[in-house]
Amino acid sequence: KTQTPPPKPFVAPKLKVSGVLWAGPKPQAIVDDRVVGIGDVVQEAKVGAIRKGEVEFNTHGNNFIVKVQE
Repeated sequence: KTQTPPPKPFVAPKLKVSGVLWAGPKPQAIVDDRVVGIGDVVQEAKVGAIRKGEVEFNTHGNNFIVKVQE
């Protein structure tokens, strides 16, 4: 009988959110020194939501939030 190895614990990629931009019709965020919008991918993490003070990402079915660094 082959055993299925236990799933690896989810580790979020290390992403740096340095700002959120609200000018214009679509919110954008500065992640790892790149301007990104909802649906863009950074280090295999897809931007799911941009809110004041934080950005929500999804990678491999896991959601995680990164706060804007002061």
